[in-house]
Amino acid sequence: MRPSNGYCFQMLTFRLQLCGFKLFKREAAKKIFSKLKVYAESSKVLQKPYLGAFDVEVLCIARKYGYKIKEVSVKWTYVKTTRLRIFNSSINMFKDVLKIKLNSLKGLY
Repeated sequence: MRPSNGYCFQMLTFRLQLCGFKLFKREAAKKIFSKLKVYAESSKVLQKPYLGAFDVEVLCIARKYGYKIKEVSVKWTYVKTTRLRIFNSSINMFKDVLKIKLNSLKGLY
């Protein structure tokens, strides 16, 4: 695959990017997490649950730097929760993905 600014949307082809299980080698983690912009350490601290695009930003950066990304099976036990607000969470996710795409186009990653 040739390098391009389309990484953010190309990587959305992963089936379960929001699952929450991500494993990294130490060096990859250091590089990837040091490049975060939307979810950087300087981001504001939240007081309630927030569904955004953290996984999207991490996978976008990983792909940009050529790290291998592999999907593996994980046994998952569903736990019902009422903390998630679908409409608001969808808007938050959309805004975060847009920020990530713009950051990618600007070459910030």
